[in-house]
Amino acid sequence: MSLTAAELAGMQSTLNASLPDLCSIDHVTKVADGSGGWTESIATTSNVPCRFVEGSDKKGGELVVADVITSVSAWIFTFPVGTAIDVPDRIHVGSRTWEVVEFYARTWSVDLRLFAREIR
Repeated sequence: MSLTAAELAGMQSTLNASLPDLCSIDHVTKVADGSGGWTESIATTSNVPCRFVEGSDKKGGELVVADVITSVSAWIFTFPVGTAIDVPDRIHVGSRTWEVVEFYARTWSVDLRLFAREIR
């Protein structure tokens, strides 16, 4: 089954109106330092509409952060199509933080959905 551009746009508009939360996204960019290494810079995008729900434990586990083993749990985030986000960007909602792990494969581009690990 194929959707027209108008049908797809209507579905995207309906989905976007249903996103109840706002988050910020930290985009990490690595820039060569001229000595064989790199430096990281972070650009933050704020007030991005989203929805999140705890998901499968398959993507959870433990992660080493600042030389400390930290527990993580898997969450599913939904964003509007075209949201600039990638692995391993970080998502913030209030005082909580997640790291992007993997994107869902989609048949139609109604939304952008991904797995993220909560960092505790």
